[in-house]
Amino acid sequence: MMNRSPSLTKIATEIDRLLREIERDPQKNPAHPGPISHVYRNVSAKRRGNIVEVHYRPAHCDRLDRAAALRYLRWLEAGNVGFARDAEKAAEVAREREKADASSGGEVMSVDLALTRANEILEDDDGDPFDLLQEGMDIMRALRDEVVRLRTAQGMVRG
Repeated sequence: MMNRSPSLTKIATEIDRLLREIERDPQKNPAHPGPISHVYRNVSAKRRGNIVEVHYRPAHCDRLDRAAALRYLRWLEAGNVGFARDAEKAAEVAREREKADASSGGEVMSVDLALTRANEILEDDDGDPFDLLQEGMDIMRALRDEVVRLRTAQGMVRG
């Protein structure tokens, strides 16, 4: 993983290397019947002036500015598989969650944390009943908030 502001050429080179690894990995790039046998085919990433051009297959190209290319590189380095738009969508979801956490004073429990705590509660036989009840309520609030967020995102809840 690179530190401090890498050059645009270095970003493109690293994206290219990671995409070629994905292309060669049959689990990350399985064969499909039909005219497009693989999602990633003839992949490449190259610097073109002040952008990075990313080719996933013939006739599919993303042109990324420096910030988007660096986000995509970091996302790929984290082990994710997908197009640059998938990395952008993941970044947008993360920003929305940060906003929600900030607006609630950081008191919102993530669903992942809620499920982890629920498993811990189930394994803890000798816990204080009041503490268990409080933990259960926190978990239920987290799950309710996530359902509301998802329904709002899908336009199912009126603001």
